[in-house]
Amino acid sequence: MNKLMILGIIITILGLIFTAQSQSLVGPSSSFMYNNPDWLTYGLIIAALGIIIIIIGYINRK
Repeated sequence: MNKLMILGIIITILGLIFTAQSQSLVGPSSSFMYNNPDWLTYGLIIAALGIIIIIIGYINRK
């Protein structure tokens, strides 16, 4: 696994955490992301970008 793939995995995980917080599944209720529908969209976009980075890293692996 190369560095780009590891970065993509980290970004994907963060996006999924943001999505879970926006749905009130994880995190403290005092968080600005908690139960905030805007962060559902942001989290999914971030996770999708992470997946794209993983794919690019997979294609460019040596």
